[in-house]
Amino acid sequence: MIERIRELHDFGRQGQWRAALVTLAWLLKQGVERDVRHINSAIAACGRGKQWQRAIDLLGIIEANTINYNTAISACEKAAEWRSALMLLSSMGRMVIQPDTISYSAAI
Repeated sequence: MIERIRELHDFGRQGQWRAALVTLAWLLKQGVERDVRHINSAIAACGRGKQWQRAIDLLGIIEANTINYNTAISACEKAAEWRSALMLLSSMGRMVIQPDTISYSAAI
């Protein structure tokens, strides 16, 4: 199990979004808790693979925090989806998640 978690984080760093999503699905099926760090690795992989919609979708399976939103905003930025990045930034305020400097920088 720990090895699969390490793989997930490696896939996130390498931008292997398909492998990250398959590994995340496997971990969740095995009963691994929906950890924001694991989800963030999958969001990062999607961002590096310009899969911005998948990155946004992943926010919906956890109680996302500022770091998760920043990673998803960055995914939008990498895909030149500035409207989606601004939408995420706006939704942070509605969800009582405090944007930080990284949030604003990634969105513009």
